[in-house]
Amino acid sequence: MPRRYKILENGVAPHFVTWTIVDWLPIFVADKYCQIITNSLGYCRREKSLLVHAYVIMPTHAHTVLSVSDGGDLSAVLRDARKFMAKEIVGCLREDGNRLFDWVFKDAAKKDGRPEGSYKVWAEGFHPETLESEKFVWQKLQYIH
Repeated sequence: MPRRYKILENGVAPHFVTWTIVDWLPIFVADKYCQIITNSLGYCRREKSLLVHAYVIMPTHAHTVLSVSDGGDLSAVLRDARKFMAKEIVGCLREDGNRLFDWVFKDAAKKDGRPEGSYKVWAEGFHPETLESEKFVWQKLQYIH
């Protein structure tokens, strides 16, 4: 995995993280799909020491400022959260009968070399940027807001 997709520090410093849906599909125009993100962030706050400093959910992606309070592995928390959210999104698509998005996610998995019947919901990586200076923190917070 390219270095730009990894959090090399222990995760204590806040990171600006972007999650993007494959092919920029507008999944998050419906509240129940947005709720998947907020529920997952809430769970990770309660159970995995995730600190959510700011977030915004756009139709095709989400921007967040995150860290972990116990010096844990922010990359691992984000990996688990993305995996959970992907499963929930696919489940909602099935409930909704959204065959177009279902097909796109299956096709993306196939192109990625994943096994038959797999889904790929998230675009590669999450582009973490360490927020080291006060100026950079304010820049990202203003961008989110």
